[in-house]
Amino acid sequence: MKDRHKGKRVQLINMIDEPQMEKGLLGTIQFEDDIDQIHVVWDNGTILALIADVDEYIILTEKKLEK
Repeated sequence: MKDRHKGKRVQLINMIDEPQMEKGLLGTIQFEDDIDQIHVVWDNGTILALIADVDEYIILTEKKLEK
């Protein structure tokens, strides 16, 4: 398992064959497995993995504000 993105937020662009997964849906990354699937707890209550090179998504980053 990889934890490089654990806890980060992700936004879905497109997930094939999952009609309940709407474009723009947000979720929280739990972990990445050994075949590079990103396991996510989605804000709609669904727990599904993103598949690299199949699903489209954006991993959101926090921008720090400078004073």
